[in-house]
Amino acid sequence: MSLPPQNRIGLASVICGVVGLVLSFTHWLGLGLGVLGVVLGAVGLSRVKHGLATNKHTAEFGLLLGAMAVVCWVAILVAARLLPEALT
Repeated sequence: MSLPPQNRIGLASVICGVVGLVLSFTHWLGLGLGVLGVVLGAVGLSRVKHGLATNKHTAEFGLLLGAMAVVCWVAILVAARLLPEALT
């Protein structure tokens, strides 16, 4: 009897995306976890495409959260660089 396909990689992508989004405001770790969330989300979607996993939406959500973490981190970095110049 075979087990139903799962997508634990998609779940890991969601976890990395959420933690990366929270930490993107405070730490470099947010960038790393955001990128990891994007990569794991893409791998999860690939597993769904090949029939090795079933929860496509989890992988998509993880990919989205990871991308949001990266964008927030970059936006905060840019704002931190530009804000002191705007105040002078």
